[in-house]
Amino acid sequence: QKLSHPETTNLANMKALDLAWNRECILPRCIQDAEVLNSFLLPLYKEPGLYCKYDNPVPADEEFLLKKRESNLKLWVISPNEARLADKMEEAEWGDKPLAPFNIAPLGSATEPAKPAPGKAIILKEYTEEFQREYWNQFIKRITPLENDFKRGMIKLFQEQELRALRALRGKKSIETKGVDDVLRITHDEREISKFAEFTLPRITEMVKITGTSSYAELGVSGSFDVSNPKVIKWIKAHVGDLIKSIGDTTKDKLR
Repeated sequence: QKLSHPETTNLANMKALDLAWNRECILPRCIQDAEVLNSFLLPLYKEPGLYCKYDNPVPADEEFLLKKRESNLKLWVISPNEARLADKMEEAEWGDKPLAPFNIAPLGSATEPAKPAPGKAIILKEYTEEFQREYWNQFIKRITPLENDFKRGMIKLFQEQELRALRALRGKKSIETKGVDDVLRITHDEREISKFAEFTLPRITEMVKITGTSSYAELGVSGSFDVSNPKVIKWIKAHVGDLIKSIGDTTKDKLR
């Protein structure tokens, strides 16, 4: 079947039969003959380096070789000059090194690093005394309502704390008689700390939000102030914790 080419056989089948004939019939016979010559005949000449080797009779798969060469070039396996020599072409001056696929430039070539864009400079404005005075008045008007609300709430918390301490000392109502040390611990127990935290945390957060927003506008910084930023929240909680601790320590010292 491989030796005969019927008239009804198309060109593709003829090429496939020719390839199979050379690969399965001619090539094994060439390898066998070369082994026999190299083993028995050529050693009789006693010349070093003398050997027999037949060319591969199997037609090369041009499409496979083309894909293999393209893959080797893209993966930096071979350089352009090596591919040109395989096609019996002259070497190129730029083809000694493999090409990088991301920018098609020879590896090792010197390139200038990209310079970072200069940051936006903040121009400090010079304010007149009149402007500073007006700014301070506006700030007082903006913060005074929040400050008054904060004062009223703190006074109420102190009054409740005072009544609790007095009841503990007198042993009246539902609170049993306690020692002085137990009364002093009232300022730092979980109940008092929770009450102060629930009151101060949202109000200080609102103050920070108002002040931060106005500061962004005055400085001309692009973007907006985000009070929900994790770093801002961490800063607020830390300062609220310091505030509550300071209030508790001061109250405890006064009770003594």
